[in-house]
Amino acid sequence: MSELALNIFDPKEIVRLKAVLNEVVLSLPKQQRSCEMQASVAEQLLKLAAGGEKDPIRLKERALLALRNI
Repeated sequence: MSELALNIFDPKEIVRLKAVLNEVVLSLPKQQRSCEMQASVAEQLLKLAAGGEKDPIRLKERALLALRNI
């Protein structure tokens, strides 16, 4: 079982993560908004949230930073 499968997010967290995901994706150039990129962003956000990060601004910043390293 994966590390993420052990973490349970409440509905408010899911809504927050979805909003951050949308913000991150919309901040990318159109040619980078592929399904694969969206999945990568979502995975990164889940990892960050599972690690305890809850602040939407920091989630967005850290997800964008992680994308630069891909």
